[in-house]
Amino acid sequence: MHLHAHASDGLAQVDFYGAQHLPNNYRVSVDIDGLTPGACAGVVTRNSDKQKGGYGFQICEDGSWLITRYEAAKDRSGEQVSNLKTSTDTDKIPRANAYHLVTVTDGVSLRFTINDQSEKTASDGVNGLMDSISLFVAPPGNGDGSANFENFTFSEI
Repeated sequence: MHLHAHASDGLAQVDFYGAQHLPNNYRVSVDIDGLTPGACAGVVTRNSDKQKGGYGFQICEDGSWLITRYEAAKDRSGEQVSNLKTSTDTDKIPRANAYHLVTVTDGVSLRFTINDQSEKTASDGVNGLMDSISLFVAPPGNGDGSANFENFTFSEI
């Protein structure tokens, strides 16, 4: 699957839904290639169209990575984003033509592995049972971004 996003439009994403709700604890893996310069791509777990919320796991074209929490803004007018864990210059993933992402959402434990390298972890209990998972591309601030997604898997743990 190919996703393309314009800076003026924000994220491009595709959602995958369960029959009712997804299980609380699950593993998602996906291969990403063709990331355009400056773009980022990844997975959002515990996502929902009915209410604001979810956890984002993203890799950027330069090897930087991020684990974020999305939740309703305090005034309920939009969404607020909090960075739970972000890469530093010393723990970026080596830049690659392709990235294999594995995310595990297990209770309050959020685990993220990129290209089978060291696992990145965060803990957060704000977002619980939700009804979808998303794959997304975030464009650079001044242009277009795109990526190819392959070998998407989902499994309950």
